[in-house]
Amino acid sequence: MEFQIPDDVLYVRAMITSSKPHPDPSFENQFEQAWTQPIGWET
Repeated sequence: MEFQIPDDVLYVRAMITSSKPHPDPSFENQFEQAWTQPIGWET
């Protein structure tokens, strides 16, 4: 997958959602998730 950061956006973070159920869910039907560190942030 590819994503181009628009010129008016400072940074982006991706959230990846698994098809695997969360072992200790906070809400019903929650799946495991992970987030990237911020990407972008050029000055």
